Amino acid sequence: MGETIVTNLKENAPDAVKFIEYDSASAMKDGMKERETYGGIVISKDFSNQIASLQSEAASPADLELYVNEGVNTNVATSMENVLKQITRQISSNVSAQMLASK
Repeated sequence: MGETIVTNLKENAPDAVKFIEYDSASAMKDGMKERETYGGIVISKDFSNQIASLQSEAASPADLELYVNEGVNTNVATSMENVLKQITRQISSNVSAQMLASK
């Protein structure tokens, strides 16, 4: 499911946003230091298993980590934070709909 989310983000990104896939959170943070990246969403490697566990007795949370580069322009950082929150709400909505449809 994590890979599907990444693919959908890249294909359906708003015009003002370009998604870059990093190999690790630390690589993304380095991009933020270099001002190549203004924000990011970290999807854990275990995300799909965490989502699947939500339908079991041993559920574990499936969290997405949001990062905003606050070292850039305040307006850009605020806009980025809003965009990332909107994206995570959409991801949550899509995951919820898929879980309900599979019951």
